[in-house]
Amino acid sequence: MPTVVLAMEQSFTRQGMKTTVVLTPDTPDAGSEVQLKMTLEQDGARVTDREVTLQVFQGDQAEPILDRDVDVLDGQYVDSWRFAKPGEYRVAIGIAGAGDDDDWIDYQVKATVVDSSHDHGFFSHHFGSHWGWWGAGMMILMMVPMIVLM
Repeated sequence: MPTVVLAMEQSFTRQGMKTTVVLTPDTPDAGSEVQLKMTLEQDGARVTDREVTLQVFQGDQAEPILDRDVDVLDGQYVDSWRFAKPGEYRVAIGIAGAGDDDDWIDYQVKATVVDSSHDHGFFSHHFGSHWGWWGAGMMILMMVPMIVLM
């Protein structure tokens, strides 16, 4: 089971089927939309007749907080959802085999969802939130005399 961070395109071939999975954005925020796009190819042709399931688990929980089939749109399997709160998640994608129930391909990705609800000011955002307004004030105290001297 390959494990990557979100927004990395991951391609792999198993059981003669090439699978390309793209999850975006690279750093999901709580409440923001996450998108899944996946293509399946076998012998150079797109495959769209497989059952694909999406499950999202929070932390190490055994029961998924999201469990549904993924729809096909324009030759790709696509879905979107939102993470309700910050934390560690596991996104699991299951791809049904050609006929046998035991012929599933499983793909899992770990995601860290951040909290973007805290408000940054302009300076604290650009000069680093750990310095906050003190860092911004120091930058202004250093930059104004330099600009005046030029």
